[in-house]
Amino acid sequence: MKLGQISTYALHHSLQSQTQSVQKQLNTANQEMLSGRVSDIGKSLGGQTSQFVDMESQIGFLDQIASLNGLLGTRLTAMQTAMGSMVDATNSFMQNVSAAVGGNIERTTLKALGEQLTGALSQALNTSFNGEFVFSGINTDQKSLIDFSSAEGAAARSMVETSFQTHFGFPPSDPAAENITKTQMEAFIDGPYSDLFDDANWSTVWSGTADRGMRSRISQREIVENPVTATDGGFREALSAAVLVEVFSDSAIGGGALEAVADRGFKLAATSVGNLANSQGNLGVMEQRVDDAKQRLSLQKDVLTTHVEELVGIDAYEAATRINQLMISLEASYAATSRLQGLSLINYL
Repeated sequence: MKLGQISTYALHHSLQSQTQSVQKQLNTANQEMLSGRVSDIGKSLGGQTSQFVDMESQIGFLDQIASLNGLLGTRLTAMQTAMGSMVDATNSFMQNVSAAVGGNIERTTLKALGEQLTGALSQALNTSFNGEFVFSGINTDQKSLIDFSSAEGAAARSMVETSFQTHFGFPPSDPAAENITKTQMEAFIDGPYSDLFDDANWSTVWSGTADRGMRSRISQREIVENPVTATDGGFREALSAAVLVEVFSDSAIGGGALEAVADRGFKLAATSVGNLANSQGNLGVMEQRVDDAKQRLSLQKDVLTTHVEELVGIDAYEAATRINQLMISLEASYAATSRLQGLSLINYL
């Protein structure tokens, strides 16, 4: 019988190849253990790979909508907070102005009440989120309301005073204004003054808000439009009341006309509060729709994730057992290699 020769080099090369193979398998097993999925999805799924890719794409789309819904929810919360502050400011204005209806308040105090409300409205309506004015509809880069009490409101103030002069024949500061009766002042307020807050003037003088609200996709098949913008009647009425009181309490009109100003200011504010509450309710309906959509998206993602795991998921126990077995094989290979490297003819001479 003839014996073949086996060199230590051949044995070493064989063990080296075996060690590299075990190391590669161990790396793959560790990767699968960490990810919870098979490492080669195409090899594992074969013809089902397209199904996996489609579900992964759907999950990514759902995640994107969920992220946008989170931002939308924060935006709506900011709007509700701002509207709450406007309702509070308008209610406070009403309570204080009511004292002036019977002539029991100083003109300077009345003017201050108007200034406080115009300031509160400007601050709240110009609430921004991520650099966008939330009450400006699709015109998110435009302020929702001018600051009437600052230089920014000069054109609007001039328009109010010009309307008065056109109606009565003299400016509000003219001494002749003292002779205006309560009835005459009421006619001016209900007519020319009221027209200053119509659609045309609102969009060109008072606000940069668009008629159309921002639209947002809140689910795969549902798109909603924000129902509240600064064009809503409640905001206009509140500002109309504030400007009326601020401008004409600082004019030359007499007591009767001033009482008309206080009375109409109170009534405009009262109407405003009711309409603001309606706007808050409309916004609340949208918030609920967004919350409902969030829940549906979460359920849809859970279903898809379960299907994906059924396709490419691994058994953690089996993976751990396989890693242990590979570690044992690797250690045995290292031990054999070490012993082989210690073989030498010198040891047998």
